[in-house]
Amino acid sequence: KPPQQDGGSDISHYIVERRETSRLVWTVVDSNVQTLGCKVTKLLEGNEYIFRIMAVNKYGTGDPLESDPVFMKNPFVVPDAPKTPEVTNVTKDSMVVVWGRPVSDGGSEITGYIVEKRDKEGIRWTRCNKRLVSELRFRVVGLIENHQYEFRVSAENAAGVSEASQSSIFYKASDPIFKPGPPNNPKVTDVTRSSVFLAWSKPIYDGGCEIQGYIVEKCDTSSDEWTVCTPATGIKETHYEVEKLSEKHEYKFRVCAVNKAGVGEHADVHGTVLVEEKLEAPDLDLDPEYRKLVNVRAGCSLRLFIPFRGRPAPEVKWAKADGEIRDTAMIEVTSSYTLLTVDNVNRFDTGKYTLTLENSSGS
Repeated sequence: KPPQQDGGSDISHYIVERRETSRLVWTVVDSNVQTLGCKVTKLLEGNEYIFRIMAVNKYGTGDPLESDPVFMKNPFVVPDAPKTPEVTNVTKDSMVVVWGRPVSDGGSEITGYIVEKRDKEGIRWTRCNKRLVSELRFRVVGLIENHQYEFRVSAENAAGVSEASQSSIFYKASDPIFKPGPPNNPKVTDVTRSSVFLAWSKPIYDGGCEIQGYIVEKCDTSSDEWTVCTPATGIKETHYEVEKLSEKHEYKFRVCAVNKAGVGEHADVHGTVLVEEKLEAPDLDLDPEYRKLVNVRAGCSLRLFIPFRGRPAPEVKWAKADGEIRDTAMIEVTSSYTLLTVDNVNRFDTGKYTLTLENSSGS
């Protein structure tokens, strides 16, 4: 404040001086202070100083006013440690680390945060950010896939850097995976008196990892209870025969895909399926070449391969219009084709060969 007595003349300015309490010499800080305040800089932290002020008018310099000794120290301290960090949005080479503010900022605004990481296979902590992070989150990049990392965070203010937070738990660097979507287009491909054949395609969405298998479930409409038909771990194929079903019963079916994340959403086979033997009259899939004259050189082999359909499986009969088929001829019959083989043919094998298929639905 201005002196109570100005000596009969206006105060023109003030002189400010300082000295360390351990010394006797005064040092001029500013010899021409025009205001009622002065900022003293370049003081040494840990030293003790005394300041004095003298008013000046046109008649000269007045008596000094000394301050009490002042010990130089920071008026604030480093912040408390931030809250324990957590990790979100993990990929095979990056993680987003988030944390909470310290309980105390030490009396000075926090200027930023330092994020550190440690590989579980190493012992050293390494800094993740070159510049101070101003937000409460930071994306750490350059991680090694399938390695595990822990993180810690420190806060910084004008007084310095805080202690590091508690370390996070370890997080594995890997792309996120989810349960797969439903299999595509499940359908019934065939029905017998005791089984149903199903087929489907892979899900459009695999959840981010390989499909490990499929689970098929059935439900007898008389009970509305779903039971698993496949092994609990699923099957690799995209088709399956559901066996040991009750004839004349109606069933519902559904299929789920399985990956590392678990069992995905099921896809229902449309409608219900009545378990009964389907009747189908025999039908030949005859190659047009067989309707013409087939020439085979003497000594060679005659092979007639004829696919067919029919439910139940038809009875197969080969015959020769103008004689008997040679005893050495081989006739192979399955549920879907027949094959007539005559080796080392000669002129007696010439003629018209006929094939007759017959079952309870016709011929």
